[in-house]
Amino acid sequence: MPTSEKWIADNIIETMWSDPLTGNQLKDCFSRIAEMLDENPGQTVHVLFDLRPAGIVPTTAPLSAINTGFMTSDNLGVISVASNDRIAATLARIASGISRKTIVMFSTYDEALDYINEEIASGPARMI
Repeated sequence: MPTSEKWIADNIIETMWSDPLTGNQLKDCFSRIAEMLDENPGQTVHVLFDLRPAGIVPTTAPLSAINTGFMTSDNLGVISVASNDRIAATLARIASGISRKTIVMFSTYDEALDYINEEIASGPARMI
């Protein structure tokens, strides 16, 4: 399976992409995240993506994220992404602009996780 979605804390979903994804795999990944968000209604849940192993992000990512309900979930906090891909950063800005959700890019997994932990410590997620 090229994606893995799991809870790493009560309010953090970790998603790792091990290979480049097809459009259907991308939709499946985002749908699973939307389902996981639904498991904790009323609680802000942050999502940590590690895209570094996959290398490439499909250009349909912003639209898929919106259409699956993942990016429009009321309890979605910040999205922190570990990726060195410039296209991923551009796609993140597009998705953030459409959904008005915070997406922040980092070059390492530890930086991305630290950002989420700082957001949790500082209180509710900010909208951009």
